[in-house]
Amino acid sequence: LRGRQPAIEEIQQKILLGIRQPELASRYDVNPLSATLLLGPEGVGKKTVAKALGEELGWETCWIPPAVLLNPTSLEKKLKEVKALEEDRLIVIEGLDKLHSSDLTERRSIYTICQFLESTKDEKYILTIGLAEDRHDIDSKLKGVGHFELHIGLQKPNRTQRTTLFQEYLGPVIK
Repeated sequence: LRGRQPAIEEIQQKILLGIRQPELASRYDVNPLSATLLLGPEGVGKKTVAKALGEELGWETCWIPPAVLLNPTSLEKKLKEVKALEEDRLIVIEGLDKLHSSDLTERRSIYTICQFLESTKDEKYILTIGLAEDRHDIDSKLKGVGHFELHIGLQKPNRTQRTTLFQEYLGPVIK
């Protein structure tokens, strides 16, 4: 997760702190269990950050890939299964920027996700993370109040960060 420090710090402050120290979070009006968007271009590590968050929490991570997202019947079934689980869980929904309300089928998926978020917002220890490349491509209904309100951006590493990563991981191979 090197080179992702600003995003990691935001996750620690706005999500992990509230889960681990809820009394402190409530004092500072931080809702750690609201749905969160991880945003950034392809290849910046959105999935890696989501996976690391699940591991850090020790929670079951349930992945919803674009193929399921674009099939409302499969999406409804998957979200119903996820909601029925007893243990703490992180739900990662990939490709949210691929859904558009102009398409009837995709509109049904958007509605299903909104219903799921509304029904789980008060449940203890269900955290939903949405992955997308650009916040402007996400349907406005998904960014509404009570839905994906927290947006955390990931950027491609700059030249110095890439050089450091290259030296750290490939330096021993080159020598």
